[in-house]
Amino acid sequence: MLKHLDLCSGIGGFALGLQSTDFFKTIGFCEIDPYCQKVLKKNFSSVPIFNDIKELKPKELNLQPDIITAGFPCQPFSVAGKQKGKDDDRNLWQETFRIIKESKPTFFIGENVGGIVKLYLDTILQDLESESYSTRCFNISASSIGAKHKRERIWIVSYSNAGLGIGENEEIQTRGNTTTNGSQNVSNSNNIGTQVSTQRQYSSIKLFGSKSQKNWWQTFSKFHRIPNGVSYGLDKDRAKRIKALGNAIVPQIPYYIGLAIKEMYE
Repeated sequence: MLKHLDLCSGIGGFALGLQSTDFFKTIGFCEIDPYCQKVLKKNFSSVPIFNDIKELKPKELNLQPDIITAGFPCQPFSVAGKQKGKDDDRNLWQETFRIIKESKPTFFIGENVGGIVKLYLDTILQDLESESYSTRCFNISASSIGAKHKRERIWIVSYSNAGLGIGENEEIQTRGNTTTNGSQNVSNSNNIGTQVSTQRQYSSIKLFGSKSQKNWWQTFSKFHRIPNGVSYGLDKDRAKRIKALGNAIVPQIPYYIGLAIKEMYE
C-alpha cells in the first residue's frame, strides 16, 4: 500500500479516488480553507490536516509519502481570471515543487485548468525533469467518466526515474506521443492534442483511457449537484459547498490513475 500526501486538498477528491483502489493510504492533507477542512475532518477523521502549504515541511513531520497529489490553485491560469500565471501570488506550484524535492515521492499527480498549457505547463515539466521525473500529461474531461458536466482539466502524472535506477545521462525506452524535438502531445479522451514545447529528457509510460461509470451520479439532481430531496433551506452552507465543489476534482479520474499505478506493482 502506497502512502499518499495530498496538497491543496480541497474536499478530498484525490484521497477518495486513490483510496477506492485499496492500494493507497492518505497520511496527510494540506488545505487552508476552513470549510474544506471541516469536510475533510468529517470524511477522513483519522488523517491529519496541515493548514498552510508554505509552512509544510514533510521531513520535520517525518512524512515519507510514496505519492504526492496537488490540485494547486487554478486562478493564475484560468480564462475566468487575469491569467497572470507565474506572476500571480496565488500560484502555489513552487511550494508544491519544494515539497516534492524534499519528499522525493515515487509518483506525483497534479491537476489544473487548460489555461496552464499556454502559461505555465512547460515550467512545471522542466522543474519535474530537473528532479529526474518522467511526466505525461492528459486532457481529461469529467464527462468522459460519466459526470454531468464537461470540466476539462490537465492531469500531470509523473514517475521518479530514481525508482527505475536511471542515471542523469541515461535514456529510458518511451511509449506514447513524444515528438523528435522533445515536444509532447497533451491529448484528451477524443485524441485531440495540443503541442507543448519542452526540453525534457524523459517521457513516461502512457496510462490507459478512462471509462464511464454513470451509476455514480444517479442520486444527484442536475442542478448544483444537490442530492435529490434536500431542500435549499436546510442547506445552510450552500454557497460554501458550491464553491468547494467548483474547485474540486472528480475522484473517479484519480481512481483510474491509481488503478494504473497499482497495476505496475502487480
